[in-house]
Amino acid sequence: MANRGRRTNFENRQGYSHGLVNQRFGSKSEMIRILANEFQGYFAFERLVPAIEGRSGVDALIVTIEAYIDAISQSGSLGRAYYELFGESVALVPEIHEIFVGADVRLRPLVEQTILSAIESNEIPNDVDPAAIAAVVVAILRGVSMQWVLDSDALNLNAVKGEIRRLFELAFTRPQEDKA
Repeated sequence: MANRGRRTNFENRQGYSHGLVNQRFGSKSEMIRILANEFQGYFAFERLVPAIEGRSGVDALIVTIEAYIDAISQSGSLGRAYYELFGESVALVPEIHEIFVGADVRLRPLVEQTILSAIESNEIPNDVDPAAIAAVVVAILRGVSMQWVLDSDALNLNAVKGEIRRLFELAFTRPQEDKA
């Protein structure tokens, strides 16, 4: 364990000692797993489900992206903590890496299903690769979220969401006669 004997930046900011984390959660990895599950549940059930209710196609895809960005920025310290730990999982704390890999493994198919639905409704051309588009969407979500964690004051999330909407609408909106 590369992180044995030193606390992560997240732990330092939250005032957690190694002993307190172990006493409260059993291990640091378990604490991070609980936090990750908490954020993922918040996104899925409190943000995404109500946001996409009654929506379909490209609109549902765009609203999924917007709901995720809102979940990060409007969840108080939960979204910030999730992405700080996400960053640390890449190199500083390898034992939590799989927690965040698992998050992507669950998120990509959800996005891919939304894309497939848009293809079935003839809103997105059937020659696109849904898995590749889902990977692009997740990359957008991760990139915007990390930028927000690094410097939230420099990022106008409403403008970012507006440009994401415009990009996807331009990419997939076809003239009415082409949709037949």
